[in-house]
Amino acid sequence: MKKTFINIFTIIFTIITIFSLSSCNKYDYVIAVPNDTTNEARALLLLEAEGIIKLREGAGITATVRDIVENPYNVKIEEVEAAQLPNVLDSVDFAVINSNYALPANLNPVKDALALEGSSSAYANILACKAGNENTPLIKALKVALESKAVADFITATYNGAVVGVLSNPDADGYDDSIDYASLAGQKIKVAASATPHAEILEVAKDILAAKNITLDIKVYDDYVQPNLVVDSGELDANYFQHVPYLDDFNAENKTNVVSVSAIHYEPLGIYGSTALKGIAIRLKEGGKMIEIKNLGKSYQTKDGLVEALNDVTLTIHDGDIFGIIGMSGAGKSTLVRCINMLEKPTQGEIIIDNVNIGKLSKKDLRKARRDITMIFQSFNLLEQRNVIDNVCFPLELIKVKPTDRKKRALELLDLVGLGDKANVYPSQLSGGQKQRVAIARALATNPKILLCDEATSALDPKTTHQILDLIKEINKKLGITVIIITHQMNLVIEACNKVAILDGGIVAEEGYVNEVFSKPNSEAAKRLVYPEMAIDVKEDLIDWNQIRLVFNGAKVTSTPIISKLAVEKGIFLNIFNAQTKTINDKLYGSMMLGVSKEEDINRVYKYL
Repeated sequence: MKKTFINIFTIIFTIITIFSLSSCNKYDYVIAVPNDTTNEARALLLLEAEGIIKLREGAGITATVRDIVENPYNVKIEEVEAAQLPNVLDSVDFAVINSNYALPANLNPVKDALALEGSSSAYANILACKAGNENTPLIKALKVALESKAVADFITATYNGAVVGVLSNPDADGYDDSIDYASLAGQKIKVAASATPHAEILEVAKDILAAKNITLDIKVYDDYVQPNLVVDSGELDANYFQHVPYLDDFNAENKTNVVSVSAIHYEPLGIYGSTALKGIAIRLKEGGKMIEIKNLGKSYQTKDGLVEALNDVTLTIHDGDIFGIIGMSGAGKSTLVRCINMLEKPTQGEIIIDNVNIGKLSKKDLRKARRDITMIFQSFNLLEQRNVIDNVCFPLELIKVKPTDRKKRALELLDLVGLGDKANVYPSQLSGGQKQRVAIARALATNPKILLCDEATSALDPKTTHQILDLIKEINKKLGITVIIITHQMNLVIEACNKVAILDGGIVAEEGYVNEVFSKPNSEAAKRLVYPEMAIDVKEDLIDWNQIRLVFNGAKVTSTPIISKLAVEKGIFLNIFNAQTKTINDKLYGSMMLGVSKEEDINRVYKYL
């Protein structure tokens, strides 16, 4: 007898993947961070504060890469020895570097860092010595010398915020009346330090001690480990080269007994970017909104009445975003993109580009503003009578750039898009993908801030589409240009974009990070685009099967065939009715509908998964 109901369970997977998939690790950005425990946590907290990643709640100063729960910019975290971070900066996109290593590498934390860590007493650099020696006269003399006003003034004047003194009330002269300095005359204090800034700061204390005939012998090290070891062994008297969280971890791991004597200064970690790569660096540096669309409306009067193409559209697109605008035919996508560059005048609302309301510009100023907003199309729109280099030069001709300068610029751009050897050929001699590369080079000629792509890959085959999307991502990364991709294909958004807005009937049905919208589509429009075949009809001869829907919400891709293992190991007959899944940044999103023949097996399936 047929069952009169169908059991449906939803199982959300965050760790395992249900069936075998192949995927390559492909990251948009590589960020190097210190590999020691406390500084890695500091680096991750700074990246979280800048919106690059999100950490597990409560991770705090013990955070590791395993605590990253959201990665919207698809960054790879590389753990590198702290002292080597400046040396790897040219081989990664960004590095989070301690100020004491940035300064010797000619990196000015205040001027060069894209973002700086906020002040925190937990990470103040300390003077440390072997436990039991903290109250000896020599250590006390060094302590008060470092706590002097002369040291505080030196830090402020020399480092201009790259190194920050933490003493609110420094000692006036750097001497302690309780110390018998005469009995210390002729003695030596041996202290470990980094070259910059610790050894430089100690030079000020050295002069203070020298006035009392005490010699300060500064030993320079370039790693964190050895200074603590030689202090613990008694070879040196003190170490001025670390903060308390690191010292606590070090003592626990190495069975040493080194203690803090005084907190002297704070060195903020900074995010530094390779000079050749901007990408999210612009967003980090300025945190700005490149495009603000506020309550935008556009209507047309037709013979059949008023047509509202756009209705109360509000969106914010940040510097460096690759923002997808997706919808079915007639959703209002092309109308919106034409409003962004004012080829269409909105009926209502505002378009603000880089803090300028372009709807209020004069015609002359609008023409000038459009140099910052360029566009590529499905049909390429190349001038057939001109060769490739002349096509790229054309926008520069219109704004009266000198012939030599525009040719130089065009050749640079052709190299960028991989067509350096095609400068003198004509469009008719190019493939579709090559024509679109020329169109991209031409669009970049005026150094725009925004690149609009209106169904730019619709006329291309899948392989060429993939190549063009890779090129757009590389341009976004190298030049920091904000990209808007208009499309009706969700796979393009998944491959190229970090954020997406879904238009439906002229309104924004849904928006957010691509992985969030894809994993949890809320609107009907989003569900139609993400899972066009999710709603399935169960055939009459399968109606007796109990159904279980599996939802993959960022599962790690693995080669383990879980469903097959379940069927074999538990002896459960399973039927796969439907599967709609996609891989985004090596994680699986989507759903699968399983059929279970026996009702009593449902709980067994649930427990296994």
